[in-house]
Amino acid sequence: MDDCPDSDQVDVVIGIDSYYRFLGNQIRRGGPEDPVAVESVLGWIICGPVIANPSSPVTTTLCVSVDQGIDRTLRRFWEIEEIGVGSKGDPEMSEQEKSFRDSLSFDGTRYSVRLLKKSGEMNLPNNFELARRRLEAVERRLAQDPVRREQYASIFQDYLKNGWAERVNDEEKSGRTWYLPHHAVYQQGPEGQKARIVFDGSAKYQGTSLNDHLDAGPKVQTDLMGILLRFRRYRVALQSDIAKMYLQVGLHEDERDFCRFLWRDRSGTLDIYRLTRVCFGLACSPYLAIQVVNSHLEAHRTLFPSVADEIRSCMYVDDLVVSRDSVDDAKLFVHQASDLLSRGGFHLTKWASNAPEALSDLPAEDCSSVDRSRLWKTLGISWNPQLDQLSICPPSQAASETHGTKRGLLRLAASVFDPLGALTPFTVRAKQLLQSLWQTGISWDDPLPPEISRKWDQWRSDLGDLHQIALPRAYLPYSPMEASRLELHGFGDASEAAYAAVVYLRATQCTGVTRVSFVAAKSKVAPLKKLSVPRLELSAALLCVRLVRYVLQELALPVDACHCWSDSLVALGWIRGDACRWKPFVANRVREIQGLLSPQYWGYCPTQDNPADLASRGCSVTNLSSSLKWWQGPTWLRAPPETWPQTEKEERTEGLEVLEEERRATTALIAVSPPQDAATVIDPGRYSSFERLIRVTAWCRRFRHNTTLPAGSRRAGTALMADELKAAERIWIRQEQIHAFGSKDPTDKSVMKTLCGLNPFIDEFGVMRVGGRLGRAQLEEEAKFPALLPCKGMIVDLLIEREHSRQLHAGVAQTLWSQLCRRVAARPFEQRMGELPATRVNPAGPFSNVGIDFAGPLMIRDEGSKHGSKKAYICLFTCMVVRAIHLELVPDQTIESFLRALRRFVARRGRPDTIQSDNFRTFHQANVFLKHLFSGQNWETVQRHLASERVEWIFITERAPWCGGYWERLVRSVKTALKATLGQCLAAPDELRTVLCEVEARVNDRPLTFVGSDVDEKMALTPAHFLIGRSLASFPDRSNSADRGTLR
Repeated sequence: MDDCPDSDQVDVVIGIDSYYRFLGNQIRRGGPEDPVAVESVLGWIICGPVIANPSSPVTTTLCVSVDQGIDRTLRRFWEIEEIGVGSKGDPEMSEQEKSFRDSLSFDGTRYSVRLLKKSGEMNLPNNFELARRRLEAVERRLAQDPVRREQYASIFQDYLKNGWAERVNDEEKSGRTWYLPHHAVYQQGPEGQKARIVFDGSAKYQGTSLNDHLDAGPKVQTDLMGILLRFRRYRVALQSDIAKMYLQVGLHEDERDFCRFLWRDRSGTLDIYRLTRVCFGLACSPYLAIQVVNSHLEAHRTLFPSVADEIRSCMYVDDLVVSRDSVDDAKLFVHQASDLLSRGGFHLTKWASNAPEALSDLPAEDCSSVDRSRLWKTLGISWNPQLDQLSICPPSQAASETHGTKRGLLRLAASVFDPLGALTPFTVRAKQLLQSLWQTGISWDDPLPPEISRKWDQWRSDLGDLHQIALPRAYLPYSPMEASRLELHGFGDASEAAYAAVVYLRATQCTGVTRVSFVAAKSKVAPLKKLSVPRLELSAALLCVRLVRYVLQELALPVDACHCWSDSLVALGWIRGDACRWKPFVANRVREIQGLLSPQYWGYCPTQDNPADLASRGCSVTNLSSSLKWWQGPTWLRAPPETWPQTEKEERTEGLEVLEEERRATTALIAVSPPQDAATVIDPGRYSSFERLIRVTAWCRRFRHNTTLPAGSRRAGTALMADELKAAERIWIRQEQIHAFGSKDPTDKSVMKTLCGLNPFIDEFGVMRVGGRLGRAQLEEEAKFPALLPCKGMIVDLLIEREHSRQLHAGVAQTLWSQLCRRVAARPFEQRMGELPATRVNPAGPFSNVGIDFAGPLMIRDEGSKHGSKKAYICLFTCMVVRAIHLELVPDQTIESFLRALRRFVARRGRPDTIQSDNFRTFHQANVFLKHLFSGQNWETVQRHLASERVEWIFITERAPWCGGYWERLVRSVKTALKATLGQCLAAPDELRTVLCEVEARVNDRPLTFVGSDVDEKMALTPAHFLIGRSLASFPDRSNSADRGTLR
């Protein structure tokens, strides 16, 4: 075989028909498994089986362990750290909120929603086997603990008894069915161990899960820190929670098959169930539940406005934490809050208070059964209602011996829950250790370096002393309204390791007694990139002013003044200077600081009196608990303002360290080039609006003009003047004329040949204008001699687009069609109509015969609430003859509001003879406002008012809505202008009234027909001509009073 290597070529292939001619007579055999040798004319042929070593399969397994617990702990830790000093999110309505509002329904007792999906349809595999295996694993665990087994079974019995789940008997729907594995979460509370069923929406099957297809939605929870700040405002504290909040929100029928689950009853039969309510474990469940409660509060806000706003601002998921000024006020709040939420199917339970008499009217089952002498949990913080104090308990794993690694240090440090920052001087030490540990580069489970380990053991041993620290829950022992003056004082300080800020509330009574209370604190470690101490002090000042601004907004108390203090004269020098003087790092921070608080409210605090010094350097729990400077601020803060520290004049002068950050003057050699056209310097194609192009051009002209003037004569300021904008507009009009007509001289033969009929001339600014016979008219120059522009051009398009927007996207007879107009004003199929009624075609005075209709509801901003909104309606009056309209904003659906709108119309337009409206008796889909208006006693009230005014009300023919087409078309024009103008904006009532007046003017300025036979005198006749004698968009009539009288 060695003589025949694999590389040899095959010369001849012997077929089976000739094979035996080559064979000889000898055959040599071995064992049963050995090869056989056969003689042939070519030599011996070896035949038989080929024995090869059997290959065994090799399996490679890669195991990855993910510590999700530490990931969640860290995420919560950094989120809490950023509250109050981070950036705010976008308040605009998201796509998820629009989808939620479209799916929300209410049957009178309960709200129902759809799951919030990432895409329209979900195509899911059948994961029945996965759910069955997970159930068997749960059953094996429960078999080892009969008590938990009975507890688990009783929970599912409650699900069926209360209608939270239902048995499934129908066949599966392909792609729209998913089985949720479930397990129990046990929590040890003061009333014993409690279990809660959690459905695993993240369970993967064939690489996907239900949560992969669901959208968690944007953050809608109220800031936890803000809730705690408000919890400390008043003397009487209240807390409660919504019983089974998630399970009070229903799921639409066609969504329930996504939430199937398996359970085996006592008979051993495996049954299929599906949830009818929103459950724990789905990505979108928190968003849906919270948004349902918020929508309910918004819809029923008119019942108890202040209570609805308080619940919305003081509820964290299902926990309600508020404070009231007195026991009577607390009693009233408990009653109104329970009534308000019960209307949506939500029941407030587990009420607790530091004043038990505030809950005396509640049944015992709605009050917390926890002993008042024990600590209650309030949003993660311990509350002693008997002493009315807040405290932070050490984490349960503090005594564990497994923290000698980077992982253990990180987990324990992040588990100290301190949203108010009361322990900032203690926790900042852990942050500094974490930063030092990161710089060493050790892995997660390596032992800590000796130096860090020593400091870490000392910090961990201090955790056991946290019970020494107790913070008064209420800022003041009396009502804040009894204080003659309330002030917020913030202190900032920095060291080479960290910088921090702390805020205090200073209250002064009429007797002159002053009390200072700790409010909140924040700290940050210094960046790894080395910064100078003055720059760190400036960062501390920025942290301080951000925290003061956040506390001011969240407290919602009548604070008279805010003050900030720093012990860095360098930082104060930067803050009191012009931000433009400094280098970017300093300038950016100074600009934000000055935007949040005026420099006059910044003061100097000696280092030994600065409480933020403790937070920037760190201290032990024992020193922190006994530090009056930390809990009550410096002693001079309780003294009159005239005794506060003052910055000396010599200290106010700019020192060397201040000037180090000053921008240095730069000398430049400027070469002047010949004048160029505007188009060679500025490209108009880069601008989407004519107004923006004009403003940029005006700024460039101002800069060029200022470079030719001495410093004292230059134009300064951040606003452009009207003459500058006009000059910039003339530049581009002249540029377009040169580009279109090719000559700057209108007497040029080529120009005259094209434009001779327009009698062009050049004005004093070099703009070519159209001549005419109006030279002696008392009109503006632009009206008498319009600028001559080509029919097409980049500048022309921008100019027309601007005028079109100014006219609120009016029709083509006034301006032009824009893309927005084409989209919102697409024309439907037109039906040929009959003759117009006599009241429409016979002469009559404006608004003698009117039609009335309502549009809405529109959502407007509620000025009585911080973030609330309410509904409003538009009442439209239209003249049947001259087609003018009159718009009134109606705040609600009451008959009184309508009659006031009618009286305003009569007072401004005169009393009509007849009023026509929809026939509300036959239009099942009629305007909801009209149905309410013409029902029962409301219509009798309207009839009495109309009879007293001698006005006849006429309804259109039954089942003939086209009879009201003349007002419906105008309602559409109004809505189109509102959509194009307001979009999704939430306007205030006064803003909306202003916009309605402008819309009314634009609609009344639409052309009805054209009058005049001369080209120079052709004019559009509008409804405004019948009302005021001229177009609303035209220039005022400057003729004498006698001439104006002839127009009436």
